[in-house]
Amino acid sequence: MGTNVSRNYKGKDEELSVMAGYVEYSFARDQADFMNFSPKFSNDYLLAYQAKTNAVRELIFSATETAKLKEATSLLYGILDSTNSKLDLIAAYLAMAGKAIPLGVKAFGITAFREKQKSRDAEGAIKALRVINENITQYKTLIQEQGLGDELILELKEAESSLYDANQQQYQIVSRRKELVQNNMGLLNDLYNSMLEICKVGKALYKSSNPQKLQEYTFSELLKRVRLQLKNNTASTTTDEKTQSAG
Repeated sequence: MGTNVSRNYKGKDEELSVMAGYVEYSFARDQADFMNFSPKFSNDYLLAYQAKTNAVRELIFSATETAKLKEATSLLYGILDSTNSKLDLIAAYLAMAGKAIPLGVKAFGITAFREKQKSRDAEGAIKALRVINENITQYKTLIQEQGLGDELILELKEAESSLYDANQQQYQIVSRRKELVQNNMGLLNDLYNSMLEICKVGKALYKSSNPQKLQEYTFSELLKRVRLQLKNNTASTTTDEKTQSAG
């Protein structure tokens, strides 16, 4: 069952995990200075902090759940892209039909689908594809006169269903991960409190003596680094997924 433990920190859970890893590296490197400041920062303290960091990292970036989410996302994007290619044919049939069909690609729903496909908006794409399929049913005879076959009609109907299923699968994986994190909020809060303690001491130690190390223990500077890294990782993942779906 879930708990009602509130979080002690602002920002995203993955930001906390990565930030804690940065602090772990700096603290391990500078442990001698921390020990000179207080015996509290012993090897036992370091090992306990590393254990907390590893536990949260596994919770947030579970290899199993991440692989499932990546697979579901890849499937979703693949359906979006293949459907977009099929709609090029529908657009061509509409052009051939001319004024016999009083709808252009925008009113038919094709333009909306292309926009949603490009922005990776699955829910918007499903709605647009539903409109397209309804219009195909309404103007089926006229479009078939231009060469539209039953196979393509069936493929677009199946695409609508497949998109819905893939989107639901992705949503379930994300929801399950969020619930798991919420159920372990105490673990994340404990890591956050330990990280803050280390950062406060680190800032005191290096405020006047080492500007570079001072930045490594300054929360705002750490957050900038983390967000830049996560942004770059997301951009790289998106590029890989687009390449795979196009292959």
